Amino acid sequence: MSLFNESHLTAIFENPEAPEGYEALARDLEAQEQYQAAYKAVSLALHYGSQHPKILCMAAIVCQFQEQFSQAEEYYRHCLQRHPLYADALYNLSFIYLKRRQYKEALLLHNTLQIHYPKTASLNFYLRLGIEVVEMGNYKLGVEAFLSGFKQDKNTDIANNIAIAYRHLKQLDKALEYYQKSLVLDPNLSRTHFGLANVYYELGNFEKALEHYKISIKLYPRRVEAYESCSHIYWKLRLFDEAVESMIEALLHFQGKFSLYQIMADCFKQKGDSLLEKQILLGNLPTNIDKRLAEKNKTMWQFGSGKPLQIYHQHPPQVWTIFAPKTVNSHLHPSFRLYRRYSPETFVAQVVRGRAYYRTDISVATADNKVIPALSCTGAIAHPEKLPPLKHLGDRAIFIPQRLSSNYYHWTFDTLPRLALIEQAGFEIQPSDRIVINDLNLPFQRESLTQLNITPEQCFTSGNCHITAEELLIPTLLGDTNTIPTPWMVQFLREKFLPHPYPSPQRRLYICRNGANYRRVLNQAAVIELLKSHNFEIITPETLSFGEQIATFAAAEAIVAPHGAGNTNLTYCHPSIPVIELFAPDYVVDCYWLISAALGLDYHYCIGKPPRDYYRQQRLPQPQYFRNNCQDIWVDLEQLAATLLRLGL
Repeated sequence: MSLFNESHLTAIFENPEAPEGYEALARDLEAQEQYQAAYKAVSLALHYGSQHPKILCMAAIVCQFQEQFSQAEEYYRHCLQRHPLYADALYNLSFIYLKRRQYKEALLLHNTLQIHYPKTASLNFYLRLGIEVVEMGNYKLGVEAFLSGFKQDKNTDIANNIAIAYRHLKQLDKALEYYQKSLVLDPNLSRTHFGLANVYYELGNFEKALEHYKISIKLYPRRVEAYESCSHIYWKLRLFDEAVESMIEALLHFQGKFSLYQIMADCFKQKGDSLLEKQILLGNLPTNIDKRLAEKNKTMWQFGSGKPLQIYHQHPPQVWTIFAPKTVNSHLHPSFRLYRRYSPETFVAQVVRGRAYYRTDISVATADNKVIPALSCTGAIAHPEKLPPLKHLGDRAIFIPQRLSSNYYHWTFDTLPRLALIEQAGFEIQPSDRIVINDLNLPFQRESLTQLNITPEQCFTSGNCHITAEELLIPTLLGDTNTIPTPWMVQFLREKFLPHPYPSPQRRLYICRNGANYRRVLNQAAVIELLKSHNFEIITPETLSFGEQIATFAAAEAIVAPHGAGNTNLTYCHPSIPVIELFAPDYVVDCYWLISAALGLDYHYCIGKPPRDYYRQQRLPQPQYFRNNCQDIWVDLEQLAATLLRLGL
């Protein structure tokens, strides 16, 4: 159909300064998906004074696509003044407010949308908003967001989030109520039983807590926190042998958590063995426990039975020792005393006409409907009648969805190396293969896959998928409980992503966390002033493309960085360059030390001052973050300066 014989064109020719003809033209062009031409018509309509809500909304969408969010907001607000219930404006403006962290305004708009256009409201919006505000300690607003989401879709994810927020508000009766609602929806979710056990634990009902912790472990045998919590209960009940056994199971999956050693040490102290207590607090496990862990590590994965199922074994189970990091402090932080790591074997499972399910957790079954324990965090796949409709993905599908894959670190070390295992097992990834993955919403996800010659068209993305294929390829769950960056992972990433030619190290970098909601550097201005006097430049990794991040770190001769996902790029540094990682005192973790150890970086760390003292000095309210991993960092400038001096920087 030609556009040039339409009546609105006649109107434009007859009165070229009237907006109505351009409005009609814009609507027609949009309907025919000629968006660029539609945008030009919208601009002309606005130029000649259009106040039509659809035109204002179209103008806002144009600005939003161009990331001109302030201008987009102005158009959306103008649209809503003309038409307070204009659905597209309510929807899009709520997401702009969410991006800007104007959470109350965002929730109000989206709730208005839900009331008047319930099918248009987004559960993902409520989950994102709720999770963000809960992480920052605003549990009340989190409850409001999650409850709105529960109206939208009564599922276990949202019910569990409501319960978590109520638990942090100390409204334990409401937390129990929503965990029970979650169990009605699905009685076989490990995380629901674990959350319910936590509430019973806080209520002092240890018998019920143990019952649900054990169910949680049965449904998901690698849930570290459940073993640790059982140990706490056994310790409180003075059942020290049982507590130690639970600690051994927890340590099998997470060796870098000093609190596990503390409980075990106290158990031996209570049993009268103060020598073993001191040994364990220094990070040295008793010989018999170390041997048991090494043996358990060899048999970590249980494949079960079922046909046809073929396992391609890759890297054998390993026990490796990490050299201690460096610090100007007189004693190593406890988290850096734990120098032994047990990494299980890696493999690829080839399942002919098998099925796989993912919704937060993975579940896989053979063609004869037998769950494969080594590949499953839940047994949900055994009940296909409760799952989404089965989707057939053709001849071959590679199944790699994973929790936390939107985080740069977890994407890099939990997801990408699983593709390496496919190739190491002798399978060449073909253009016809379907790659099943959580999502591809973030540029670094798309860019890294492109460099691995995987196109968006190959990817099947879904947060709730139940799939089959003539052949499924499923690699080891690398980040199932705790990611251990191993030398083979670092080598794979460097081989695939390092720039050529490899730049010479010449830049001193401070890694900034300007866009973070939490774990902010409170005295960053002073830190930057100090580092600039040592010729450091400031970079913010999230503002760079995937390739730019890698090239920047590859050119570094020294790095100072607060703990954060941007430090994943240490993987691409020249071996032996100095690295200084900055921590808050209550959140010290080992992942970037492990990367540094695998690569041979000269790793140093500085522990900051208690952030509560900073807030007290500045007479500011202290944020009540959801977890310790959110704690802000108050850098000890004297300690940082001494470390720089020690390194000769």
